[in-house]
Amino acid sequence: VEVVRRGQRPIISNDEVKAIKPLDENHPFLHHIKKRWCKNNLECYNYILNWFAHIFQKPHKKLKSSIVLISEERAGKGIIIETIAKIMGEQYYFHPSAVSQVLGTFNSGMEGKLLTFLDEMCWGGLYTLTN
Repeated sequence: VEVVRRGQRPIISNDEVKAIKPLDENHPFLHHIKKRWCKNNLECYNYILNWFAHIFQKPHKKLKSSIVLISEERAGKGIIIETIAKIMGEQYYFHPSAVSQVLGTFNSGMEGKLLTFLDEMCWGGLYTLTN
């Protein structure tokens, strides 16, 4: 597997991209994003699908936005992200276990990653880090 780097951003080689079949719009994965994440809002749904597509189609170009999901625990935020991480490969995914891994002096774990998932990271009573 050849991974070319442009600065700190990896370029995924064709050998590395997994064969993905197009999903029917009623597939549970898409249904979950549409119904649970976006509450049937098509603008939101299309934005999220395009956001994820950008990661695969243009991995060398850094996104200038983040997706922030606020919900009750166990609402299914992680299942979508974990599926995307499996498709892209764990080497391009970062799931920190502490805020310092992202906001601290030593955040090298984020280097070369295409997706970072801050699951319950800053909201759980850490007022000084969120304001």
